[in-house]
Amino acid sequence: MACRTSFTNRKVGYPDADYKCPIGYSDVKVENSPPKLPGRGSKSWIYHLTRLFDLCYLLLKSIFLDLRLKRDCDMLSEKEEQETPFLDDSRSGSSFEEEADIVRQERVSRANHNAKRSRCSNIGISFLLHGFLILGYTLVAWAVIVKTKAKTFAGPELVYSPARESVKYEAQHFPLLKGFTNFTGPYSGVPTPEIDGRWEALMKNLVFRITEDEMKQLEGLRDPVKLPDGGYLATLNVHHELHCLMRLRWNLYPEFYFPDATPDMLVRNREHSEHCIDTLRLSTMCRSDITILPSQWIRETREPALNFASAHECVNYDLVDQWAGDRRVDISEPGYLQHPNLGVAYPHGPLKHTYRYPNTGGSSS
Repeated sequence: MACRTSFTNRKVGYPDADYKCPIGYSDVKVENSPPKLPGRGSKSWIYHLTRLFDLCYLLLKSIFLDLRLKRDCDMLSEKEEQETPFLDDSRSGSSFEEEADIVRQERVSRANHNAKRSRCSNIGISFLLHGFLILGYTLVAWAVIVKTKAKTFAGPELVYSPARESVKYEAQHFPLLKGFTNFTGPYSGVPTPEIDGRWEALMKNLVFRITEDEMKQLEGLRDPVKLPDGGYLATLNVHHELHCLMRLRWNLYPEFYFPDATPDMLVRNREHSEHCIDTLRLSTMCRSDITILPSQWIRETREPALNFASAHECVNYDLVDQWAGDRRVDISEPGYLQHPNLGVAYPHGPLKHTYRYPNTGGSSS
């Protein structure tokens, strides 16, 4: 059964029950994937930093109390130098009961005195202990912060996106390119229903719903498309880029994808392709992949060749695509979307894109 490849269907995707195209297979090898990204409720590095400040406050408060104790000890030492002996000649005429009472008072005073002296002698140890505690807490908090950020890094968050919660970075090795001639892959080569089915699967979640609160946090909005059953229409840029790649691939095989194109259609297609080229240029420069591609010698040519199999720092596409899939909407239903001035967006249903596969003589739409 031929896979449907209408341009509109590529934008809206198929319901899971109706989608019949093969979904393809992954062309990347994932190695050393980090643990699962914690949710927003997990303890972040900011949480650990706040706890560190709390601990430092308690330690500084304890040190302040030690300083007050040291001041009291210094005053006690000065007082001791000025005090007279506990037993002096002024008590020589006292009675036995008075002598006993004085002795008891002296014992209590001596006990209090010894306790104060004991606390004073431990001030140095207290200062040293608090210093080690502050150092230890600082090192532990630093280690936790570094470890947490390494596991949950999701970019600098300079621009708001509700999809950021789905971002998980991992190391991926791209397939080793052995040459530029006769290159084939799961998404390239002479057009077949299977190849187009894989492209369909990549973009079945192209359009989805965002909430009103999410929409208000986006910049530069004007006349947003409100959905009749709530929310607003949106697309992830990664899906737009995949759409552009697919359109550029179509241009490699115009006899299959544009067999009956009129001159006006070819002009519009060229303009669309120019847009896609610049979109991919901007996106590539925006991300600026800093992966090092070392050169190496190969037997097929005397010129140095790049090793494309280096590890790349990548976002897990499946998680991002699933995030969009959970919000997916089908906008191709007639009457579902209406322009505020021009009326129904798709009055005749989704626009079919007809093309002919090689070696079959037939067409598919």
